[in-house]
Amino acid sequence: MICRSTLLSLSYLLLAQSLAAAELPVIQARSGLGNLFSRLKSGQPTTIAYLGGSITAGGGASHPSKTWRLLSLEWFRKEFPEVNLTEADASIGGTGSTLAAFRLRKDALSARPHLVFVEFAVNDTGTPNPLIDRAMEGIVRQIWKANRAADICFIYTLADSFLPGLKENRLPQAMARHEKLAAYYGIPSVNVALAVGRRLIAGEMPWSDFSKDSCHPTDVGYEIFADAITGFLASQRNAAARPHRLKKAATPDCWENARLLDAWDTRHDSGWRKDDRLSLERFPHLLVTDRPDAELSFEFEGDTLGGYYYLGQDTGMFAISIDGKPWEEINPFDQWAAQFARPHYRFFATDLAPGNHTCRIKTLSRKDERSLGTWTRLGYFLVNGGTR
Repeated sequence: MICRSTLLSLSYLLLAQSLAAAELPVIQARSGLGNLFSRLKSGQPTTIAYLGGSITAGGGASHPSKTWRLLSLEWFRKEFPEVNLTEADASIGGTGSTLAAFRLRKDALSARPHLVFVEFAVNDTGTPNPLIDRAMEGIVRQIWKANRAADICFIYTLADSFLPGLKENRLPQAMARHEKLAAYYGIPSVNVALAVGRRLIAGEMPWSDFSKDSCHPTDVGYEIFADAITGFLASQRNAAARPHRLKKAATPDCWENARLLDAWDTRHDSGWRKDDRLSLERFPHLLVTDRPDAELSFEFEGDTLGGYYYLGQDTGMFAISIDGKPWEEINPFDQWAAQFARPHYRFFATDLAPGNHTCRIKTLSRKDERSLGTWTRLGYFLVNGGTR
């Protein structure tokens, strides 16, 4: 005869096994997109922003029209042909949520979007969890501080390294952090990684049909992504409209006051000059020099400081000192810089005491052995705190 305690233990074991076997959902509707669809159905002009990395930009697609971004935008245009629909493309390849929190206001919120898609599950891979939390919650809170009626939708895309975990119904590290935040604020999410991953795991398609590298989809891959997203959009036609509540921050030091400080506005010596030619469409201008020992300085208020700059084949090195501390050498050059120029960024300090600080920067004559020059081209400094 089996005792009651044994039966209870068996029941708990079976329950745990059933939960472990439960499939992760592709769609989490949560509070939905009712505000967006209420606006669309009433025929009002509507702006949709796409904040993400190279998969949002369309890396791997044969043409921009084949990307999940423009396929989803085309769905809106077909379903609501009478609406004046505007796209705000705020995607930058090779960057994650930690930069997005600082460029959000300039690249997306300046367009006053009514829906913001946020896609960083792949590019946030390997980023420390505390920084992901600070960045992603900062993004959410900035959007809703600007407009409580703006809807948000998280999109989770796929890298080949995600497949073993997805096979066991485990979310990858960065995706899990995003999803925890989405649940806290009631933000809908579409896990397009699962939509594709399950086909790959089941052997219904080879990886080469989905991607020619580790993560950027082919046209076939983007179509699967778009089908999952537009399927969710179609389900939201009758969702209830409601203002979003800005709850107490789950991460008290989140980057909700993140901002860009124009490098040109610093105090800089005659070794620097303004360059309007190499902006890469992300900087209105650059503060540039190829001279050693060119210096600049500025004051800022906040707990975080970083640099946002043009990184190319001839980028050199510089040194930084915050609040009079010893100089720290910075080598921005990386394996990709030798191949192509791009906007890039680096954090210099993420745990400063809140309050006023002074930063000094000077260029160096030394450079990475792979670099062709000693140029420093600064666009902005990243600051969290102070006046906006």
